Amino acid sequence: MRLWLLGQLTQMVISALSGLATWLIGLPSPLALGAIAGVAEFIPYLGPIISAIPAVLVAVTLVS
Repeated sequence: MRLWLLGQLTQMVISALSGLATWLIGLPSPLALGAIAGVAEFIPYLGPIISAIPAVLVAVTLVS
């Protein structure tokens, strides 16, 4: 169980680095988007999809 939790923590940290990626490409609120990605990663299978929705919506509003 400890190794599973360590793996989940590692995935959450890596996905929270998406906040850095959103900052690099210039999206607003990169820390919030990174925090959402990190927390949602804890949910198996659906977490990455759930965390991508706000980032995509923010990016789409900037394009149009």
